[in-house]
Amino acid sequence: MCIRDRFRQHPEIACVLLDMTMPRMNGEAAFGEIRKERPEARVILMSGYAEQDATDRFGGSGLSGFIQKPYDLATLRSVVRNAIGADPAP
Repeated sequence: MCIRDRFRQHPEIACVLLDMTMPRMNGEAAFGEIRKERPEARVILMSGYAEQDATDRFGGSGLSGFIQKPYDLATLRSVVRNAIGADPAP
């Protein structure tokens, strides 16, 4: 199933964690497909590359966040909450 089909079938998706390197499609191509289906989608890029190097490839295209790999649960939670606009945990 393609990315665009998943978005059509699951309108409840609030945020996407997107890796730069994936088996069938790289992060840039996947991001483009996500934007075609849902331009307002919140997408967090995760990568082992440095943030500047990774995000430069997306050139102001509206990423909702970045997370450096490896990461811990607290960092992931914080980045996701920030991307979806949730209140921080107490």
